Amino acid sequence: MAMRGGGEEARSRPPDRRVPERSGRTPWTARAYLVCTIVIALLVLTGATAYAFVWSTNHARATAQDSMTFRAQRAAHHIDSGVSLARDTVRNVAEQPGIDAVFKDSDGCQLTASGSAAFASVRLDIVAPNGDVVCSSEPEVTTRHAVHAGSDWLGEAMREGTHVRWGGHDAVVDGGTAVVVSSAVQRGNQVVGSVVAFLHLGTVASDVARDLEGVRGTAFALVDRADGRVLSSSLAKADLSRPFPVTDRTDERPGLDGIRRIYGSSDVPGSTLRVYAGVDRVGVLSQARGSLDQLANHFRRFTAHRR
Repeated sequence: MAMRGGGEEARSRPPDRRVPERSGRTPWTARAYLVCTIVIALLVLTGATAYAFVWSTNHARATAQDSMTFRAQRAAHHIDSGVSLARDTVRNVAEQPGIDAVFKDSDGCQLTASGSAAFASVRLDIVAPNGDVVCSSEPEVTTRHAVHAGSDWLGEAMREGTHVRWGGHDAVVDGGTAVVVSSAVQRGNQVVGSVVAFLHLGTVASDVARDLEGVRGTAFALVDRADGRVLSSSLAKADLSRPFPVTDRTDERPGLDGIRRIYGSSDVPGSTLRVYAGVDRVGVLSQARGSLDQLANHFRRFTAHRR
């Protein structure tokens, strides 16, 4: 009988138990976890802070532009309303029975001019075709001979009907640019003169700023879109010769005093005039910086507590 060599030895050999090799990584300590948590929190908070700052800045700027546009619209409405009031006034005076007699005898003639939100001071003149003022709400004007002779609006004022000349010249005021509103006085079918209201544009921005007391800190400017001239500013130290190009309805630029402002604007109906309302950019963006500082303080308190 054949024998199988090594059978017993094979059966009695113990199983091969290999000890697994240990990994080279060391388990994290609680401190390591804490440091990692703080680092991750720092990265998240930094990203959130940056996003919050950008969002807050853009939001503050957009809100300021909307607010300035609304204020410019109110100012433009005040200007339009003031011109409408002057139109009604000169028409009513020109249509008074017997008003034409003032051109023959002006003794006892009295005129009263009422201002408005945009034009605190208004002057009324009754003007003859040669430019003489036969009656005025400011009587001293009648002492000047043919004061309005050659004025750019005189020919228009002597035509039948009521007329509005934006940016007309008032010879009574040196360098006086005004909205000249006139209504012809007729005797029968003949125009014998005109009732004329002068609404001076040089004071409009200040008058509007004074009337809108709830918007202090807002700088107003009145600009002619046709040639870019600045006709009026509410700033005490405004340089009216400083370039102020007419561009978008909202923008951000240095103002007439060199201070950078965020602007909104609105056109005055029926004219080439545009009202700009601006607020100091530094004041607007300080809100965004305040938000950033608040988040930074929260982070400092958080990290100090973790330590």
